[in-house]
Amino acid sequence: MPSLTVLVLGGTGPAGICLLRELVHRKHKVVAYARSPQKVPEDLVSDPSLEIVKGELSDKAALDRAVAKVNIVISLLGPLISDRTTPPNSIPDFYKNSLFPAMRRHGVKRIFAMGTLTITQKEDSWTMLQPTINLMVRTVFSNAYRGITSIGKAFEIDAKDLDWTIFRISAIPGGSDKESWAKDREDGKPFVGYVGQKGYTYSFPRGALARWLVDAAESGLQDWYLGLEIDNESAFKWSYGRLRSAETFPNIVTHIHSSLAIQPIILDMSYPDLTTFKALSFDCYGTLIDQESGMIRGLQPIIRRLPSESDYKKNPVLLIQRFHELTQVLEEGEPTLRYGNIVSRSFKSLANELNVSVPEEEMSHLESLPGTWLPFPDTIPGLQILKKHYKLIILTNMDNVNASSTLKHLQPAEFDKVYTAEDIGSYKPAKANFDYLFDHLRSDLHVDKDRGELLHVARSLTADHVPAKRFGLRSVWISRGGEKKEGTGVGGDYERLRENVAFEWRFDSIGKFAEEVERQFGEKTA
Repeated sequence: MPSLTVLVLGGTGPAGICLLRELVHRKHKVVAYARSPQKVPEDLVSDPSLEIVKGELSDKAALDRAVAKVNIVISLLGPLISDRTTPPNSIPDFYKNSLFPAMRRHGVKRIFAMGTLTITQKEDSWTMLQPTINLMVRTVFSNAYRGITSIGKAFEIDAKDLDWTIFRISAIPGGSDKESWAKDREDGKPFVGYVGQKGYTYSFPRGALARWLVDAAESGLQDWYLGLEIDNESAFKWSYGRLRSAETFPNIVTHIHSSLAIQPIILDMSYPDLTTFKALSFDCYGTLIDQESGMIRGLQPIIRRLPSESDYKKNPVLLIQRFHELTQVLEEGEPTLRYGNIVSRSFKSLANELNVSVPEEEMSHLESLPGTWLPFPDTIPGLQILKKHYKLIILTNMDNVNASSTLKHLQPAEFDKVYTAEDIGSYKPAKANFDYLFDHLRSDLHVDKDRGELLHVARSLTADHVPAKRFGLRSVWISRGGEKKEGTGVGGDYERLRENVAFEWRFDSIGKFAEEVERQFGEKTA
């Protein structure tokens, strides 16, 4: 049996106390990080295997001291489902801004975190409880729902270098006193697999969950299946893989808390309900249109004339990033200037900056250049799927002439409205652009952002997701590789901007986003 020193988060609730009992019973060293140490039973406090570190989630110094002592983390953290006052992002922000950095500093790579039934997989079978619980929590406890759906995003994007597993739980009855824990750990049998499979059950005791977690921590991923009921090898692989993307959230213990007195988490970054919105507003260039490839083609007159040792010639992405910086300066300084003019002037500024002489005949097309950029291969099929379920709107920094050309490239996909920077008189991320969107959607299409009817879909963090957070607009990040440092492009650096964004979903492409929308609407009508 490996030697473990375990940091337990959320250890003062009933499930957490059962976990502490299981760990000290097996002679592991335990560090409980607790805001209210007095909630830990006296018989545990007196156990030499347990150390309690008092601290708030905001106390980074105390947390760092706790993480320095351990080699694995088990988290049962989650907001009270009825809490309407705590900021929704408090726990995901704790994970990504405090816990994950502390783990990296001290070389702690392994973490288990709790999730619930709202995490869905294609292999799940339909059950009555799953959509019922999702609807109830989303409708009645919307503040908690919005906060805890962000936890999945924190793991998927911010814990890429850690070994993490999210386990789903449901009703976990049973006491946390020593006698109840001792009985339940022997009698309870956890189910491992997918919702609705043979052997699936909505309930097993807290003591059984604690035993299962410590079994998993002791034996590692290679032999977690020992002593557990697994229907097939596929379920085992899905349950215990090293999880990296929105498509591979785990199905480990497929349950949800039924008692509101327990602290539940709904951890669901990739599959929160997308069927409640009436309209989607899109950033166009970079999201629907392959802006960066178009920029590289358009900058070839400069690239061809650069010396071979130039970093810009070796890596054209650096060149388009500099070009984009120049366009942003003009957008901010001259907000009524048409985008085609901005492109032309930025091109000439870049050429002068690099001491490159480009003949006038090679620059005559620059104002219409954006209208030549083409859609990503997944864009048009994805938009056609999305059009079946929503009104579609474009909010773009483009001018009217180039936008008109772009709409032809996007055919046969259709949009209900297109709002351009030329119409608005300013460029995103300006507040005026989003006010224009909200006001015109109410009057033009009877879509109200404040009633939760609008979802913004965008690639650019700087132009779209930063203002979306500021203005309370729910959003989807179409990352197009931007979640990786090498894929940042012109959309903004996530590592630098993550404090300023609050998108609730991430998909690699419009196509992937549309697939999930279609799946959810299909399940809803089945």
